Amino acid sequence: MKETTIMNAWPSIAATNLGRQLGRLFRMGPRISVLTVPTRPGWFIALATTPITAFLYFNKIVPRTPLVLFGAQNPWCRRYRLTNKQVIIEHPFDALSTKRADQATFAKIGLTEFDTAELEEQSGYEWYRASDIVFRREGKEVLRLPAVPHAEAFRQTCLKARQAVIGVAEANKPAAAAS
Repeated sequence: MKETTIMNAWPSIAATNLGRQLGRLFRMGPRISVLTVPTRPGWFIALATTPITAFLYFNKIVPRTPLVLFGAQNPWCRRYRLTNKQVIIEHPFDALSTKRADQATFAKIGLTEFDTAELEEQSGYEWYRASDIVFRREGKEVLRLPAVPHAEAFRQTCLKARQAVIGVAEANKPAAAAS
């Protein structure tokens, strides 16, 4: 069976230490009303730090440094990809190249190589609505996807794809083995 992409997710800027620190600052303070508009003091910090967050965002999607098309591979440029066979952490632009496809993969796990997928929210993730997805086998962590935005949807899709792979494998077992 040919490997097919089911879903992609790009890590949030909360995957960086600076991004998490900014996320904690942005959630700071009680809700107050400014000209009858409910707000928080952290929201003003978010506006003031827009250039920093824009740099963090573009740093995670630029394929090469120091120039966009030429230079060394950007180590912060990553994508999480769920296929009908595995979950992959990869450099998205090198994955498109047949010459560099092997270098593009940072980590991967087959859909039958984990039992559970759990969400862990780190401090500073709440502002970004992100969580880590931790894949475990027999209670041991086998893969972690840091700072996945809207992680519950990606986690549920991983679990459903896993269940489909296991279901097809069980259905294809010979009938003699079942009796």
